[in-house]
Amino acid sequence: MNEEISTFDTEDDLLPQNERPVFLKVLCILSWINAGLWILLFTFFKLFVNDEVASQAIEMQKTDEEKKALEFSIQFLEQTSLPFLLLYLISIISVYMMWEMKKKGFMIYAPLHLVIILVPYFVMPFSISDFLFSFLIVSVFIGMYTSNLKYMKS
Repeated sequence: MNEEISTFDTEDDLLPQNERPVFLKVLCILSWINAGLWILLFTFFKLFVNDEVASQAIEMQKTDEEKKALEFSIQFLEQTSLPFLLLYLISIISVYMMWEMKKKGFMIYAPLHLVIILVPYFVMPFSISDFLFSFLIVSVFIGMYTSNLKYMKS
């Protein structure tokens, strides 16, 4: 009896042609959830928070510290919500391109997310710890997408 045990030399042999790896599917879904939540936040802010609502919310705070923190947050959102909306919409498109196995999506995603983490520092005071945390998360996602580039077409 001549039975051969099939072996796989590389991960590339495990996937049928043009099939999306599970890891890439998970990354894309997580990226869409992230972008979608941010888009909802910024959209609701733009639609429902005006000067009257903001001043009422600030007045409801008990301490001066809480009032200053909320004022800071509202001012930040007023200045950044539109740029963030546009950037996250582009992010959704770039992730869709990667979902469709196109490397061009990654070429948009990576620099786009570096810009996304820099936007707050163009508007507000710089906190190195906040920046490093954001940079770490973005770097991890870029690294995970990089590990899937071998499955994507140019």
